[in-house]
Amino acid sequence: MSAAAVEVVLAESVVAAVAAHTARRTPGVLRVETGLGGLVQRLAVRARHEVRADSDDEDRPADTGGVDVELVGDEADVHVFLAVQAGFPVTACAHEVQRRVVEALVTDVGLRQVRVAVSVLDVALGDATADAHGTGVRS
Repeated sequence: MSAAAVEVVLAESVVAAVAAHTARRTPGVLRVETGLGGLVQRLAVRARHEVRADSDDEDRPADTGGVDVELVGDEADVHVFLAVQAGFPVTACAHEVQRRVVEALVTDVGLRQVRVAVSVLDVALGDATADAHGTGVRS
């Protein structure tokens, strides 16, 4: 008996979620910038999650705001938009995000070819806990 072939299909949202998570964990990144459209989408997802009483954090969809992905087979073009914390070298931070995202997508996701562009949209005072709710709006 021969082994059945398995086809794996990745959604662009999976690639975006890994890229966003990796970018957020990079030293100097204050937040991944979603813009107004992404902010509205994020708030809608959070509101929908809070309305569902039977939900827990494991059911919450991954936050992919601030990351654009074009995926063709096992190749991806990724664009990450972010804000850098004041006091960190902006270009060095952007290069580190680029390096880490490529590594994560190749190693953890299994993509063969990954191109990552990073746009720094803001340099902001604050720390990573200032945006703990992930809205880009400080309380």
